[in-house]
Amino acid sequence: MRRKSFATIIICLIAAMILAGCGAAAGSSLKDKTENVREDAEEEGAEDDRSDEAKPEKKKKKKKVKKNTEEAVEERDYYEVYMPVFDEVFEVLDYGFNMDKEYKYVSGGLSEKVMYSGDEDLFSSIGYLMTDLSGDGVPELLIGSDEEYDGRRISYIYTLCTVTDDKPVCVFFGSTRSSYNYLGDGHFYYEGSGGASVTIFGENHLSGDGSELEWDDFYFTDEKEDGSIGIYYNNTGIMDRPQAAELDISEKEFSRRMSDYQDRCEMIPWTPIGSYRGEGGNEPVELTKDLQKKLNVFLSNFAEQRMSYYDYGQDDMYRIGYFAFRWSYINKDSDVKVEKRDNETCYTVSYDVIKKLADKYFGLDVKKENLKGFESRDQYGGFFENGNYYIPAADGEMFASIAVATSVGDMGNDIYRVEFAVFDMDADAYWDNDEVTPKQFYGYTFEEAAASRDLMQTDNGYAIVKKDGNSYKLRHYELYR
Repeated sequence: MRRKSFATIIICLIAAMILAGCGAAAGSSLKDKTENVREDAEEEGAEDDRSDEAKPEKKKKKKKVKKNTEEAVEERDYYEVYMPVFDEVFEVLDYGFNMDKEYKYVSGGLSEKVMYSGDEDLFSSIGYLMTDLSGDGVPELLIGSDEEYDGRRISYIYTLCTVTDDKPVCVFFGSTRSSYNYLGDGHFYYEGSGGASVTIFGENHLSGDGSELEWDDFYFTDEKEDGSIGIYYNNTGIMDRPQAAELDISEKEFSRRMSDYQDRCEMIPWTPIGSYRGEGGNEPVELTKDLQKKLNVFLSNFAEQRMSYYDYGQDDMYRIGYFAFRWSYINKDSDVKVEKRDNETCYTVSYDVIKKLADKYFGLDVKKENLKGFESRDQYGGFFENGNYYIPAADGEMFASIAVATSVGDMGNDIYRVEFAVFDMDADAYWDNDEVTPKQFYGYTFEEAAASRDLMQTDNGYAIVKKDGNSYKLRHYELYR
């Protein structure tokens, strides 16, 4: 009889967790928080080694919105810091959830919302909130949505991120069987299921630095050796009977405590995630002849290396070192030296070259201490030593490729999404013409490139670029493969 009544509780619990998410931490009600929203930057021009780059012209000026004066974050653009999170979420919203890809910021709850909700306007129904929940002056980022259940609306949190070492880090995720809701005053309600005999619920909040959860109450059930169901409690958040006290309460009381938590949950004032891209979303920008050439030139720096993927939030120093070597080898071979390392002949580029190119193309401030721990070999046999990158010298295949922009969208805050195609050049045309023909290719439109006998299309992709002063910085680059 006891087992049967707990099964009923589990069924109700699973039904309550149609969609899920993750939560956070310490402070006042979310209703009292003011978002730390980005402001428009000044319009400026851009440059690249091979051509001057122009800033895409905006169709209309974006509204300025008030910054958060409650939190000590006025000098930081946390939209820029959290951009890798937004980029990954928009990738799923634009192109669907890829079951074969390992996502860094997309939770199970968000993937379920995208795949199974049947919602026709996910850009409006999925929202975000950026506010300081831990009280350390750094805003957390929450992503979630409101859903109808049992005649009432509930705010489910799919992902909660904070900032560690200037990078976005997810504190926890949510899924259908593991959900988070907001309780107010910086506290969150958790509800989970681990099968017919396991029900979990409790209250938690963020640590002082926002990097982890701290538990206030943690209840769970588990099957005993005699087949009965025990009810347990601790404040560690660890489902382990030896680390918990067994409670002498009825199933009815257990369910009442869970219902009390559910009744305390508050709604979250989401901002529709589509608004992150600016008014009108990914607003089309006219691809003028001048802008065409400048974007072609910038993106060709990556296409010519056969780059297939890059994300600003997952910077791999091996990738940056290899980029610096390949870029120098192709564009400025005087920066590539030949040295012996343990009876092995290696090409090498100096730390100064790596630092310069990392800043120029990716907006990264690479310090020598960042390169410690990368002395082992990467997939190309490359390694770092005293900040310099070394790679075994060999006659490798030389690629002659260019990228051709096909469309540009204004995402707001000087951030642009550029769709592009990659074309391989005819090798004889490249070398026999002393690079005269390639310089002509950099100004081609897609139609001109597709009609050229000297070019063959090999890939399509998209890039997210940030306009910064007089240059572009790459934030995301991905081929559709």
